[in-house]
Amino acid sequence: MWQIKKVLSILFTIAFALQALAGSAAATTLYVDGAGTGNYTTIQDALNSAINGDIIMVNPGTYPGDITVPVSDLVIVSSSQYNAVIKATGSAFNLDASNTTIRNFDIIGPGSSSGYTGIMDTSSFCTIQNNKISNFSTGIGVSTGNEGGSSSIISNDIFDCGIGVSLQSTIDNKLNGNRISNCRLGIDIIDSYGTIVYNNNFNNTRNVQPTDTSSWNTTRTSGKNIIGGPYLGGNYWATPAGDGFSQTHSDANGDGIAEEPFNMNEANIDYLPLVTPRTEPSPSLPVANFQINITRGPAPLSVTFTDLSQNATSRNWDFENDGRIDSTGKTEIHVYTVPGTYTVNLTAVNGNGADSELATITVTEASNDNSEKNETEDNDASGDGGDSGSSSGGSSHKSSGGSSGGGGGGGSPEPARNVEVKELSQVFITNGKAVKFEFSKNATCVVYVGFDAIKNAGKTTTIVEQLKNKSALVSELPAGEIYKSFNIWVGNSGYATSKNIENPVIGFKVEKSWLKDKNVDEDSINLNRYEDKTWVQLPANLTGEDNIYLYFTAETPGFASFAITGKAISQVQDENDQISAENRSIGVINSEENGTEGSEPDEDSMNSNTLLSLGIVLAALAMVGLVLKTMKK
Repeated sequence: MWQIKKVLSILFTIAFALQALAGSAAATTLYVDGAGTGNYTTIQDALNSAINGDIIMVNPGTYPGDITVPVSDLVIVSSSQYNAVIKATGSAFNLDASNTTIRNFDIIGPGSSSGYTGIMDTSSFCTIQNNKISNFSTGIGVSTGNEGGSSSIISNDIFDCGIGVSLQSTIDNKLNGNRISNCRLGIDIIDSYGTIVYNNNFNNTRNVQPTDTSSWNTTRTSGKNIIGGPYLGGNYWATPAGDGFSQTHSDANGDGIAEEPFNMNEANIDYLPLVTPRTEPSPSLPVANFQINITRGPAPLSVTFTDLSQNATSRNWDFENDGRIDSTGKTEIHVYTVPGTYTVNLTAVNGNGADSELATITVTEASNDNSEKNETEDNDASGDGGDSGSSSGGSSHKSSGGSSGGGGGGGSPEPARNVEVKELSQVFITNGKAVKFEFSKNATCVVYVGFDAIKNAGKTTTIVEQLKNKSALVSELPAGEIYKSFNIWVGNSGYATSKNIENPVIGFKVEKSWLKDKNVDEDSINLNRYEDKTWVQLPANLTGEDNIYLYFTAETPGFASFAITGKAISQVQDENDQISAENRSIGVINSEENGTEGSEPDEDSMNSNTLLSLGIVLAALAMVGLVLKTMKK
């Protein structure tokens, strides 16, 4: 008996050892590398040598297709996702053995009308996962007969194919997490049953052609779905034209699932189709920020503030940080008339809150020669806080303006309510250079302001204010038809004077429609400058025209308040006729004074003629007497 037991024990041990050896053999990994560093240089060679349970590890490189899997229970995987490329001239993989896994390949076919298939599964229990498959007549095909199937097609990217996935005569297959796009047909199901299709993203000319009943969604489950929504359910149905079900149906409650099912036909319904989740936007808080053109200079100092805040619907300027709102415009000009240190506070506001930004302005004593260099700041003002050193009445604000009359510094005294529109232009002024401020936005009638600089000024701002009515700075309007009234302010602290600039000129434009409506003679257009409480007419020269405007230039002794005028054609003719009549009157008077033919002789002229005649007679008698006396002798 003991001998029998001993034999049985030995046999059991041998069997166990053989089983262990078999298990060890099943875990073999075969490496494929086209460069020759692996066990094999082609995938097919590795498959031909494999046994059940082997892993075929394919290193990055490009490999031929037409690969047949003859052994069951194999895993064929790219060692680096999508870096092992199968470039097929026919079909890429033919899965003739069950329980095969194909993973992480980039599989490229010969054409979407070639008749070939990227991966053809004719067995059962296969897994096709995380592959890119493109340019085949069919991306993935499963045709196993009614006895086969149960394959899983998971997280593949299938595109540019005739048909993305084709299921024919197969059962119990599952598709989830796939992106199938730019195909003529997304999924085709014929004589196949028990198919489960959920959490896929379809975006094709035609997405589905079901002839047999399938399940198109799983139960509503919390988890990130294929388009980033918060729940798993059905599929996302889109088209390249943007009119897919999921693209045209809304999400009322934010769960990323449409409020109604997607009916393909009576037997095939996606009860939980995915849509882009409705999200409540995060509150956009304002971020205060502004730019200033100058941070330091002598009084009176004119400073331009420009709001650069983000997400703001309104703003409040406090130019002296005294808690009082000075202005609410986007671009403002404020004049500091008293030396001191001032803190500017901009508060940006929207419906969700407010934010503030500070900056410091230093105003120094005005120098007699105005030679102190202004410090400009081109970057965004970031303010360092600090207390305001201003006193009551130490500054003034005008929402329009710049330098004072004649361009001599200070702020515009024109009331803001009388400013129709204004435009700013900035240039860097260097001694000896011609300066031209161009107003490219065409907001006003002024095209440019120019002069020759004879003193450095750095970055300088010129402002044009086009007015609604007569300027508050003038007592009356000039004679003639008024086209536009406007002010020009150049620079800060008295720069634009004859000490600093030469040959100032203004380019302006006049609408042709105004000339026509007012019947104004274009030759009568003049630029008028207000100076010493009177209007001085500056001749204008026509320089060009387009379909809308006539363009003029006029030399000016300085910058201040201006008006463009013209005369009606009838008025010009009357003036010409009056001049002609005056000339005729002057001609008559001159003729009478010069004694021209046709004038009546006056009394003095007649007396002169009589005396002349008498003298001639007496002279003749004297001559006769002398002749007679000579003859007697």
